[in-house]
Amino acid sequence: MLIDQFVHRYFDTRPSAIAGLDARGFIIGSVLAYELNVGFVPIRKQGKLPPPVSSIAYQLEYGSATLEMQPGSGRVLIVEREQEPPCGRD
Repeated sequence: MLIDQFVHRYFDTRPSAIAGLDARGFIIGSVLAYELNVGFVPIRKQGKLPPPVSSIAYQLEYGSATLEMQPGSGRVLIVEREQEPPCGRD
């Protein structure tokens, strides 16, 4: 049902590819790419993909990190895991 909602939303404005962010984004992203009949591009932590890569650094509350993806993917839709619910709250 979730995938169907994404497919319906992006069917007419179809991206060139779906980009999935490390691990959990791969699960939904690859299925969505298959359903939309477009390519899938993994986004990984720095150093996990073979060169050449495009990278972006960002700040975290405890430091910084860098994400990388293959260049030349065109217009991509980025799929990330759902926000996890806070622990210990009712």
